[in-house]
Amino acid sequence: MVPVSSSPVAAPTGRKRPLEPGPDPPEHVDKHPRTEIFTPSDGASRKHNPDPRDGDCLRRLHAVNRSVMCMLEGALNRDPNTDLTTLLKTHAQVYPSRRKRAEERALKALTTPLLRRKSTSQPETASASASCTSRDPSNPRLSREAKRALQAPSGTLKIVKSLAPSVLALLVSTNLADATTESPKFPSTESLCIESIESELPRLMGRLIAEGEVLRHISGKVVVRVSDSMVVKLGTDMDFDQMEILSYVLQHTKKVPVPEPLGAFKIEDVSYVFMPRIEGTTLEMRWPTMTKEEKCTLRDSLEVILKELRQIPLPNCNLGWNDRCKDSRWYTRQSGPIVSEKEFNDFLLSSPLPRTTKSYLEMMRSRLRDDHQIVLTHGNLNPRNIMVREDLTIAGLIGWEMGGLYPEYWEGIKALNTFSATDPGDDWWEYIPQSIGLYHTEWAIDRQLETIVRC
Repeated sequence: MVPVSSSPVAAPTGRKRPLEPGPDPPEHVDKHPRTEIFTPSDGASRKHNPDPRDGDCLRRLHAVNRSVMCMLEGALNRDPNTDLTTLLKTHAQVYPSRRKRAEERALKALTTPLLRRKSTSQPETASASASCTSRDPSNPRLSREAKRALQAPSGTLKIVKSLAPSVLALLVSTNLADATTESPKFPSTESLCIESIESELPRLMGRLIAEGEVLRHISGKVVVRVSDSMVVKLGTDMDFDQMEILSYVLQHTKKVPVPEPLGAFKIEDVSYVFMPRIEGTTLEMRWPTMTKEEKCTLRDSLEVILKELRQIPLPNCNLGWNDRCKDSRWYTRQSGPIVSEKEFNDFLLSSPLPRTTKSYLEMMRSRLRDDHQIVLTHGNLNPRNIMVREDLTIAGLIGWEMGGLYPEYWEGIKALNTFSATDPGDDWWEYIPQSIGLYHTEWAIDRQLETIVRC
């Protein structure tokens, strides 16, 4: 951004005025001066004049360190011989991200007012649009449901799954790092429980979301990075079955890369689900630039993972999960309990369009087999839900909301949910793993079924 000069400027005439050479600067003067920006980590080496705002910036950094000291002092005061291993491990996870965010906020507090002074004579439109971040509830790119979920929470709290110690520590460090308010005193991490911060949880969650970064948003659900190692998925009408499915998978194998659920709660009708952050990006983002050989390699890796998933013993329950079967197309239909594939097929045809004749429904029903093997299924295994690292190895499978026990062909047809009939570059179907991609007849019948039911 070009600084605005305080001296009078002639009105533009449409022609460029030739530059007049001025005197050469003295040798000791830098001909190309650089703007020096203070970074909070080099306070001793900063060269610009003291600024009264620095006190607030440094207090933020001090508060992050103070939060760690408060936890350690509390534990040692109760028992000078206590084992600090668990406490130190917890803070080792949350401290780097808290320190980094405090430094970023300190730098922003120092530089933003300066930039505004330089641009006082320029239109506000460009800067306003540039500063509109993806976590801003006013961002037009977010759906109405996503905007509502990102607002500061308030209302009745309901714990759905106990919060992991790392989540509690992150929430408390968010509170202690606030140097602008008088923070309530919470117990140390060792004795932290949800009851000890329950009354402050909406406020703490609001601060955590406000400081976070939106990684993705789809269908009214938002995934926000709240630390370097943790994300929270939030939205209305959230399904918590995925947390049980993930725990069940992790209980039986470590060869299927899935995130470990870290806890969940609801505030009114907005749900918050905490998960570890999986490094990398979605396969959907990388797919257009991948070579044929890279796609084949990834397909083979996915084949190994899916075979391992299907080796997991099935729980003694009905189809779907928690006595609910789901079929997600334009919207999600649910029904249950369903105890057999025969009943599952009846469910698929249970909401026909008004003009569909009984004879046509009977014909469609006769095409649906009732003898497939029932297997543990992801239910939405498309490139949006496959995370890959920089070297294109699979980092994790996410988006298990549609998972559960389903007929063996279900994984393959749902993996093509995002396949485009009009995109000439979409060749995902060619690289579907063989274990789930051999059900061509079932896929064709399902496409026809979709034309006669409300979905």
